[in-house]
Order: sequence, then C-alpha cells, then structure tokens
Amino acid sequence: MSSYAFLEEWCGYMPADISIFKKALTHRSGKETGNEQLEYLGDAVINLVVADALYNGFPTATEGTLTRTRAKIVCRENLNKTALKMGIQHHLLSNVTLKTNAEDIYGNAFEALVGAVWVDGGYERAHQFLLKWLIGTDIRQLQHIQTQETDYKSRLLEWGQTQRKNVEFVQLSERYEKQHDCHLFIYIVRIEGKDFCQGAGHSKLEAQQVAARKTFQQVTKKSQ
Repeated sequence: MSSYAFLEEWCGYMPADISIFKKALTHRSGKETGNEQLEYLGDAVINLVVADALYNGFPTATEGTLTRTRAKIVCRENLNKTALKMGIQHHLLSNVTLKTNAEDIYGNAFEALVGAVWVDGGYERAHQFLLKWLIGTDIRQLQHIQTQETDYKSRLLEWGQTQRKNVEFVQLSERYEKQHDCHLFIYIVRIEGKDFCQGAGHSKLEAQQVAARKTFQQVTKKSQ
C-alpha cells in the first residue's frame, strides 16, 4: 500500500479501495484489464462537476457561454496538461512502451482516475479532486475564460487585426428614455467602410458589445 502513498496527495485523502485506483492507472495495453470503463465514468463526472461549478460560479452567464467555457476546461489538451502536471506519467502501468498519442493516454488516465475517486469517495470527493487539479479552488480563476467568451468587442478587433481589416464602432444615436430613466445608445460595426450589424444598450460599451457579437458571428460564419 505504501507504493500508492502518492494517491493521498492527489486525492486529498487515502482511498479505501486501492485496487480501483490501480485499475485507473492501468493502460489498456497492459497485462491487466484496462481503464476504459473508469475513463468512461470519469468523463461524465468531469462534465457534471465542471457544469455545476460554472452554473454556481457564473449565475448570469448564458447557456452558450457556460457550454463553451466548459468545453475549454474539459478539452483533451487541457486534460493532458493536467495529467502531466500531476505526474500521472510516472505512475501509469503498462507492459508496452507508450509512444503513439502518449499525451492522450495520460489524459485518458486522468479521466479514469476521476472515475475511481467517484466510485471510492462519491460526488464530494470527486468535486474536491477536480477543484484542486482541473477547475481551481477559486472559481473566480475562471473569470478570464468567461470574459473572453463575452467580450466580443475585443474578439472582433483581434479578428480585424488578423484579417488586416479596419474595424470601427460608430455611434448612430443616443436618446433618453424617460420611462426607464436611462439613456439608450445605438452603435453599428463598420468594417473597411462597410456597415454590418447594429447593437443597442444602456451604455456605450453594452451597445458596442451587442453589435460586435452579431458581427463577429456573421463574419466568422462566412469564413468557416
């Protein structure tokens, strides 16, 4: 059991069933049964826990923003990096040399490990494990991802730089709405002198963001 002492550091507790963690760290090409079933379970657990964290961390975010943010967190590249950061590569069991798609193998093992934590310790243990290694103990650390998703003005300007096109935000009107005691601004996006989409908002930035979102979706759709 002492050879698996590293699990306590990984999980934050010493697992009750070491055998299931050994299975999680056994690559499918190994002599023993592989970790495919635990990998399948871990994938579902990761999506559930990350969705829960984002739902509670960003209560005003749209469904689309939450979905895209979760996709960035649970993507294969991020799981691979997390596995290597943990040092899974030093504990993966296999009777063959791992050469092809080695990083994906480590990411798969991370998913299997999450599945093992779920089976051994339940949701709360899995939640704490993923907060520590994948999500971050402070959900505000994900603010930059959420901001990148909603700051369409910056994304559109970056697109314009990449495409070498001049992007402007032109104010069309401003009026005071007495009924709501606020101002309403209307902006339009102009690219290389051509008018694209308009946006309205109770601040200049809000109106620009609305116009930028519509325009960004339009111009990137054309380029796909």
